[in-house]
Amino acid sequence: NFIHFLVIGYSLVIILVAISSGIFFNYESKIANAFENHQENTAYQSNLDALFNAATQRSILMVRMINAKDPFEIDALHMDMFRYEQIVIQNLSTLRENAFAPSQIDIIEDAGEIMTRNRRFQETVYSLLMDDQKDAALKQLVDVTLPLQKQVISTLNRLEADYQAASQRSEANFAAIL
Repeated sequence: NFIHFLVIGYSLVIILVAISSGIFFNYESKIANAFENHQENTAYQSNLDALFNAATQRSILMVRMINAKDPFEIDALHMDMFRYEQIVIQNLSTLRENAFAPSQIDIIEDAGEIMTRNRRFQETVYSLLMDDQKDAALKQLVDVTLPLQKQVISTLNRLEADYQAASQRSEANFAAIL
């Protein structure tokens, strides 16, 4: 009789340990997933920040090109624009690959389309400057390129708002787990 109680007691202990282990591993998995989401959010924000910065720097370089006196300085600024263009391309690509929702992909595609269109107009500004047509270049910059850049920033702001909503949801999930 005592042996039956002992076997039942050990069986209950083993069952409780198994249940506890299952709960622990489930909880650990949820924490790991929430932490991974948090890391992805941090990386996504970093890509967004780099994209905002590169887009802004390109506009600043355009204004500096208009004010430059030396064609070699204009050309050097134009080369800097290519560097920022590569940053834009890299970050748009990374954002597209890591988008949380189809709505974000649509916004990223919109931003890329506007940036591609604007790049052609920015190249026109450069060409006009190299042809010593500063007034026409300034008109192109003010009337076409900068308004398109404003659309780019507006589109990126939409993307950031969409991202922030997703980020807040994942932070709330993480907080609920802890």
